[in-house]
Amino acid sequence: MCDIEILVLKDTAAFEAAEDVQRAAWGFKDDIHIVPAHFLGAINKHCGGSIIGALLDGQMVGFMLIVATPDRATQYLHMIGVRPNHQNGGDCVHVGESLFRFYGKEAAKNGVEELHWTFDPLQGQNASLYVHKLGARAVRYIPDAYGQSKGTGINDDLPTDRLLMSWRVGTIPATSAWTDFPPLASVAGEVGNVPDFAVEIPFDINELKKSDIDMARKFLLNNRIIFTEALLRGYEVIDFVCQKGNQRNFYILHRDG
Repeated sequence: MCDIEILVLKDTAAFEAAEDVQRAAWGFKDDIHIVPAHFLGAINKHCGGSIIGALLDGQMVGFMLIVATPDRATQYLHMIGVRPNHQNGGDCVHVGESLFRFYGKEAAKNGVEELHWTFDPLQGQNASLYVHKLGARAVRYIPDAYGQSKGTGINDDLPTDRLLMSWRVGTIPATSAWTDFPPLASVAGEVGNVPDFAVEIPFDINELKKSDIDMARKFLLNNRIIFTEALLRGYEVIDFVCQKGNQRNFYILHRDG
């Protein structure tokens, strides 16, 4: 049996361990993009945020960095990272989900109602957690949110497009399988007036970037147009489907009326 310990981090040694998680999770080749231990300590003491860690057999395998916003009922998740060999249920633990569940309980005690963050919509593993398991809502599609990545870490010279997400803290929806799969919008501008449709993303965008960066860029730019148009027209992202047997990933979007 695997036991994972989730706790609020408060000391320098823990913050330094969180530095190591960042290096491992995103493959940073230098420390310019690392949130350093001394700044994590400042956030913990003075900025109304919190740093939460996940420990397995005494080693930190994941962490979250949450900061305050002008609205006391809303916080912002700046960073969540998990060591690669512990992602996707590795070692029989779901680190990311465990971190969110712990945060939800702690946040509710302090009157926090909503958590915002951004993520790369082509990262299917993250989408499965955020959309399918947590039921977070996609608020807005942000093209090239952080500027061109210049080969840094997992971005690999692609535009840093992101979805802005919103989660009612502590809410975990009941998940169900799709029996009637909606039509697929595979070409930019193909969104029609159907109540539901699906958008496909690569099964493993990180492997695709290694083998065919041009195809990865095509997926990104095409889906940028589809998501932007759909959200402007009132569609909502209501689910994410990972078909492991077929090695395919889909977002499901819905609009009332």
